[in-house]
Amino acid sequence: MAYLLTHDAPDNANGHLFPAIFGTVLMVILMSIVVMPLGVIAAIYLNEYAGKNHFTRWVRIAVANLAGVPSIVYGVFGLGFFVYLMGGTFDKLFYADALPNPTFGTPGLLWASLTLTLALLTLPMVIVATEEGLASIPVSLRHGSLALGATRAETL
Repeated sequence: MAYLLTHDAPDNANGHLFPAIFGTVLMVILMSIVVMPLGVIAAIYLNEYAGKNHFTRWVRIAVANLAGVPSIVYGVFGLGFFVYLMGGTFDKLFYADALPNPTFGTPGLLWASLTLTLALLTLPMVIVATEEGLASIPVSLRHGSLALGATRAETL
């Protein structure tokens, strides 16, 4: 055990947990910065402004379906789309002199955060939670706010 604590090795070798914990926390923070505004804005639009039509019904079905996709499918999608396609394209456009050693075409924290966000792993949960929260506000409270002269945005 003493060898593991005194050996000069990279932090992620020999069982050190700090890099894994730090990377996970940082990825969740980056993901939340992107997911929260997108999810809340989408839920407000769907609940308050969008009418009951085919488009909104289709969007709600899509959100429910995206919530049921296994996370490994999102991981494979993120690896293929963000790392290989986008990262490889960035490398060819901006870092051609550094090839064959990729700069953006390697897995990393940015791509993992975007996969969790844009591949809609957490976005459906934020949208559904926000919509349910907005739907739980009594109609009488909304009417009272509007009766006192507040605009629709202020009431929201």
